[in-house]
Amino acid sequence: MPPEVLKKQNTGFNIFLLVPCGALFGIIFALLVPTYLNWVESTASHMKLIVQAGLLGDMAYDYTVALIIAILIGLSIIIWPVQKQDKIHILWMWITKVFITLGFMLVYEK
Repeated sequence: MPPEVLKKQNTGFNIFLLVPCGALFGIIFALLVPTYLNWVESTASHMKLIVQAGLLGDMAYDYTVALIIAILIGLSIIIWPVQKQDKIHILWMWITKVFITLGFMLVYEK
């Protein structure tokens, strides 16, 4: 195998940026969740008549559980045994799916 194929490629990603980006994401997430849950309650209020209640009968709780599970599945993509280039595409597809399922569908079904 030619030596140029075996060389490690520099992606330009700095691992030390991961901590501040994670902290910033956590702060933004903590600030936006109450707003999101209020929006879920107001947008999906008509669904209470159509759909049975979830785990505890609280729609905000059900969406919080769904959001946490979606984040955990998204984070698990990092450790999947898939090529790095494919992980990026899978992650973007997952983010799109979660946005459509937990966001757009509430507006669409209204």
